[in-house]
Amino acid sequence: MRGRHALYGALLALVAVSFSVADLVPAAPVAAAEREDLAALVAATPAGGTLQLDPGVYAGGFTIDRPITIVGSPGTVIDGGGEGSVLTVASPDVTITDLEIRASGTSLQHEDSAVHVLGERFTFQRCRIVDSLFGLYLVDSPGSTITDNEISGKDVEFTRRGDGIHVYTSSGTTVERNHVFDGRDVIAFFSDDVVVRDNLMENGRYGLHLMYSDNVLVEGNRFLHASTGLYVMYSVGIVVRDNVMAMAEGPSAYGMATKESDVVDVTGNRFVSNRAGIFMDGSPFTGGVIGNFAGNVFAYNIVGALFQPSVRNNYFASNAFIDNQEQVSATTGGALDGNVWTVDGVGNHWSDYAGFDADGDGIGDVPYRAEGLYNDLTDRYPELTFFAETPAARALDAAARAFPTLRPDPKLIDDGPLVRAPEISPLRNAPPGPSRVALLAMSAILVAVAVTLVTTAIRRPFGAAT
Repeated sequence: MRGRHALYGALLALVAVSFSVADLVPAAPVAAAEREDLAALVAATPAGGTLQLDPGVYAGGFTIDRPITIVGSPGTVIDGGGEGSVLTVASPDVTITDLEIRASGTSLQHEDSAVHVLGERFTFQRCRIVDSLFGLYLVDSPGSTITDNEISGKDVEFTRRGDGIHVYTSSGTTVERNHVFDGRDVIAFFSDDVVVRDNLMENGRYGLHLMYSDNVLVEGNRFLHASTGLYVMYSVGIVVRDNVMAMAEGPSAYGMATKESDVVDVTGNRFVSNRAGIFMDGSPFTGGVIGNFAGNVFAYNIVGALFQPSVRNNYFASNAFIDNQEQVSATTGGALDGNVWTVDGVGNHWSDYAGFDADGDGIGDVPYRAEGLYNDLTDRYPELTFFAETPAARALDAAARAFPTLRPDPKLIDDGPLVRAPEISPLRNAPPGPSRVALLAMSAILVAVAVTLVTTAIRRPFGAAT
């Protein structure tokens, strides 16, 4: 028995090592006497000039007041000493690249940040931010570029964290290929024409939060382990394409949510293992405006798509709803009137579709009807979700099929259900799988476990206690 447990322990340890990301442990702030005077070096750099920093620890806590470029090298660190913002940028056309910034203060009231930006066309690339309350805090900084950075927050209670990237009244900003984690939000607020592309955002409240920001492109990102992966509020013209929104956790956790927003185009995304894949609240907001959902995958969520009962005019076609506990639902039960589930004769793929395709055209010959009795009851009495996937829940649905008088009104009818899941293009930034070495090592451990179990079973006398 002890040998078997040891093997199980080794297997679990190997899995944990193979698939986890090492925790980032920030260095303690360096005493002021041990930090080089960066303010003096900046003051000696002319406008339009470039300051090349050697490896070492430099003191932060000052303002950059001229358009310059600061370039670091491996081992270049700007340390804030745990007080205020590490750097304040009060000039247009400042570039900071290839260095680490750490140890801001802890005041939410003063928005202590690694870099507090108050100038147009700010560029921040290939940098690492650690142990900072807010990472980048942009105000009135249109045309800025934030690319290829790693940004993490302070090790404080979740309610005391700041945003990894905060973009306020800074239209035309690009946020691309960053890894942002252990903060509160990445947020664009009153900022139009923003591009958020190919980022990994995890372990926050909202992976990305858009408020009063129009014409935004959200493409190729991964939003993981957040309360909500993407929240779109009071915005118009949002394109959400080829993203992964997974493992949103908590009682009100959604892969994506929209509130009172118009012209939201959602295509080619994966909504996986969330409480709800999407949550629709008052969107579209304007009469006659259409919300478009096409080519998405909603898989293994508690609810694939969750609607407020007043939501209308969303068009769903060529999506795949796969093994969600409940494919679609309204928050107070009832039908989802006013939303369209078949567009130009093409509907969606439903993993629980029980129809047939006699003519082989890929479209079911009978409509898909979402009308399970158990799910109808859970919409009215959410506490009954405790019994999901139990024989009792299956018995209720079987009874409703056998006795039409028990059958509830369908929540939706898809007249053109797809009998096969539509082909979805590969993701732009699919996460890398485990290395070949790790897979071979895991395979060897699994084989060893199997051999040990078989050998133990053979050697144990028949009928002996385990």
